[in-house]
Formats: sequence, C-alpha cells, structure tokens
Amino acid sequence: SHDLDEGLELLHLASLWLLEEIQNRKNYDSVNAYLHRFLYLHSSVLSGIDEALLIENEERDKVKAAVKANENKELEDERGGGHRRKKKDVLALLGGGGGGDNIAIVDDEEPQKRHKRRSERMELLQTIGELKKAQRDASECLRGKMQNALCLLKHFSRMV
Repeated sequence: SHDLDEGLELLHLASLWLLEEIQNRKNYDSVNAYLHRFLYLHSSVLSGIDEALLIENEERDKVKAAVKANENKELEDERGGGHRRKKKDVLALLGGGGGGDNIAIVDDEEPQKRHKRRSERMELLQTIGELKKAQRDASECLRGKMQNALCLLKHFSRMV
C-alpha cells in the first residue's frame, strides 16, 4: 500500500505514455517490451488497487451502517424520551468496543485526501483498461498485416 500511495502518479504517467505509444502504432516491438516490463515490475501494485478499493468500500459500508443504526437508535430514543447517542457511540459500534483501534483506517485522514487518492486509483485503472484495449487492437492490426504479407509471399512464391 505504501508503494501504491507514493508512486501512484508515476504509474499513471507511465501508463499514459505507454498508451500514447501503442496508439501511435510505431515501434511495436520496443513498446511491447516496455509494456511487458512495466506490468512485470508493477503487477502487484496494480492488482493492489482493486484490493484497496474493495477495502475502502467495505469500510465505507461499515460507517454507513453504523450511522444508520445510530439514526435509528436516535429516532427510538426521541420517541421513548431516552438519551441521544453521540458520534463516539457510532465509532464504538464500528470498533466493536470502546477501543476504536479497528476504525483508525477510516478516520486517520481527511475526506478530501481519501477522495483524491481514490480518484487517482480509479483514473489509473481506467488508463490500464484503455491500455489493454489499445494493445489488443494494435496486436490484431499487426496480425492482419502479417497475415496479408504471408499471403502475398505465398502467392509470389508460386509465380516463380
């Protein structure tokens, strides 16, 4: 996760460069070699993006469920004349006790920073998806050209 957070922008820039080079359809072999090396070196980080987003979604769902439970309890308390729960009680619900250690991940950073990091991850995933499609298209185009060249070679070899 540390490499993911620190180098996310650099990974995105590298993937944008690879995407641009593949779309240019020049130097196919060298660009594919760079792409292979890029994926070989950074595959664990790239696959960690999905895991990190999944963990974030689970944590957000826990917070939403706790807030909803707190709102329901407040509504019951208002009807019954009881006391209102405070934010601390909602956090205790998440932590499973009074310690709150389990929620440090949720509350350790401000929402803007978390949102920015999440959007950067989503942009990188989108670029990687575009890169995958562009590489597949370029590969099919090259395969078609090679097939055409082989057909011409076969045709001309029969003429001789």
